[in-house]
Amino acid sequence: MNSEKIVGQNELVFNLWAVFDGGGQLIYALSGKAYFLSGSDENKLNILAELAKTDYVTATRQRLPQRFKIVTASGETVSGGAELSAFANPDARLFEELFHLIVDELPPIVRFTETGQTEIRHDVPEDPLCASTILHEDEFGNLRPIITKEDREWLHTQLSGGWPL
Repeated sequence: MNSEKIVGQNELVFNLWAVFDGGGQLIYALSGKAYFLSGSDENKLNILAELAKTDYVTATRQRLPQRFKIVTASGETVSGGAELSAFANPDARLFEELFHLIVDELPPIVRFTETGQTEIRHDVPEDPLCASTILHEDEFGNLRPIITKEDREWLHTQLSGGWPL
């Protein structure tokens, strides 16, 4: 049974973060969190954007899957890393495994009846509504979510013009 039908007008939506090592110039980890929100898609995305500023701290985090590979300047192939361009490339399916991890960690919806109880597990929605954010990590491990135009301009200067505004 689809969890969206269980909770009425609420929809399972996601905040997703790609952790970008500014020194190494690669995405090496992903974070994500699920929410049940109602309202228009625009309203839900506004809420997710606001929550993206802080909720990465309590979000599920995992290393980037080994299917991602980069070639270093010395010609060595390294698994578990991706160039920043993968973030904006839907064909990369950057967050695919993370969706399943997040949904699998959600508690089941329990229905109590006169004869007992039934647990209903959540499913990953067919086309989930989500907001994705880059988390820039500096050499000290400090994370900065790239959300606003000013954040994007700052990241653009950090990458010497290598990231589109």
